[in-house]
Amino acid sequence: MDSAKRQLIQLSQSHPSAAIRERADEIVLKMNHPSLMSQDQSGFLTIVHQIPLYHTAGQTDMTIQWSGKKTDDGQIDSSHCRVMFYLHLGNLDETIVDLQIQQRVLQIVVWNEHPGLKDLALEFLPALKKGVEENGYTFSSILFKIPESRPGPGTVTDQHPAGHKGVDIRI
Repeated sequence: MDSAKRQLIQLSQSHPSAAIRERADEIVLKMNHPSLMSQDQSGFLTIVHQIPLYHTAGQTDMTIQWSGKKTDDGQIDSSHCRVMFYLHLGNLDETIVDLQIQQRVLQIVVWNEHPGLKDLALEFLPALKKGVEENGYTFSSILFKIPESRPGPGTVTDQHPAGHKGVDIRI
């Protein structure tokens, strides 16, 4: 983190393009900014960060939510935690990546409406497994789910037949 920050500061001070200097400054500002939210409830810790993400389709913010058991030194226990990434990407639209870690065993659930995402992601699976194992974790599974569309709230007339007249409906 420190080396990335140093490189961004150097980029913001010496790059010839003003747009790149400005973006580097924005990233450094986000890195220095405290988390959006932090909750500490009886041995359980939740932290939410928002980080600018630049890609070919433009700029978006990546929101990361860390949740887990708190260790004695006040950190999140990396052996038992959950990390959720909320992304809005140009071609994939809204995506949620849910990493659940129990006893250093990692399970990933990816929520996205894009029908071909699973096929696109499968080519990266061997590299993902290798990286997870190199960091001392065991890779369990990856699931791809499409979010369910929920209908809006119905009206009273949707729930009762319209054949009754002169009758009050009590709620």
